[in-house]
Amino acid sequence: MPQFEFREHTRTTLEVQVAVWVAGQDEIVARIGDISAGGCFVALVDPPPVGTSVRLKIELKGDPVEAFAEVVWIRLTSKTLDQPAGMGLQFRFFLGDGLTRLKSALI
Repeated sequence: MPQFEFREHTRTTLEVQVAVWVAGQDEIVARIGDISAGGCFVALVDPPPVGTSVRLKIELKGDPVEAFAEVVWIRLTSKTLDQPAGMGLQFRFFLGDGLTRLKSALI
């Protein structure tokens, strides 16, 4: 039976650097693989558990966007080169005009 994904926002492949903070841990520098106005995938060898809140600083064209997000799914091992270990995040809150700037970068 085929699987269907129903997403509110269209994902865009956009590989950019992101700083990730999880409470009680040091900053983690990682890469975003795809992103939308609703969330993103962050390639990470040891992702935190589903339900974890994280703070992000996404480097968009020299103009960082800061946001808070929740881990909604994880992949603990790489399946293929284009499916690395990491976490799917759902954005919860953007600082300042971050959402507007993110949407502009995705056009």
